Amino acid sequence: MEKRVSVVVCYNSSEQIRQFEADLQNQSEKVNLLAIDNTGGKYPSCSSAYNAAVQQIQTEFVIFSHQDIRFCHSDTIRRFVDDCEKAGENDIVGVVGKKRGYPYGIGNIYQGTRGHRAAVGVIHGMTECDTVDECFFGGRTACFRRYPFSETLCDGWHCYAVERCLAALARHDRVLVADSDLIHLSGGRTNHAYNITLYKICMAYRRTIDYIATTCESTSTRPVKREAALIKRELHVLKRNFLERISHRG
Repeated sequence: MEKRVSVVVCYNSSEQIRQFEADLQNQSEKVNLLAIDNTGGKYPSCSSAYNAAVQQIQTEFVIFSHQDIRFCHSDTIRRFVDDCEKAGENDIVGVVGKKRGYPYGIGNIYQGTRGHRAAVGVIHGMTECDTVDECFFGGRTACFRRYPFSETLCDGWHCYAVERCLAALARHDRVLVADSDLIHLSGGRTNHAYNITLYKICMAYRRTIDYIATTCESTSTRPVKREAALIKRELHVLKRNFLERISHRG
């Protein structure tokens, strides 16, 4: 049977990609896995790695996944691809997202090694939102060929899905969260590079959107407010790093 979907993973941990591959073997939906070895730093950004990968994909659908995703059920990918089939040609589908006005994330996924919920409440079916998280998202391959990841705005390892979601909304396509229940082992972590990337995206979309909501941080795109938000994020990172150093010394 011809495969419907390719799964793209840009990895820097050989152990985690082996575990991911083993988990894929137990999925009822058989996939083409495109594992991008970036242990040597071949790609400067996830955007550049994914853009190169998309050119090699022959399946109708593509999923971009972090290396530390684990699946709760054997039909998780099948149900996610079914949802992608129901979505529009240029819609973006993820497993956890954020919407302006909602204090919490939207989705059914679990996060961290203890498996706590990454969002409040349970969704049934697909739910519209503003942006989805980078941990697991996708759609039709043709969409990502037609609208590639921005290697200028997202020149590192943050916010590349957020930026594509904002581009989708600007062209009046949808951003959707599927009711997939999988596990993202890492909790996610903001840093200086994240803050600068989000600020660059703010500047790029300031004329089309006045507020950006993401699963990590949210910010106004308006003058003064966006700079205040950047300063607040930077102070948070500095404080967290300082407290961690003090804790390690103790």
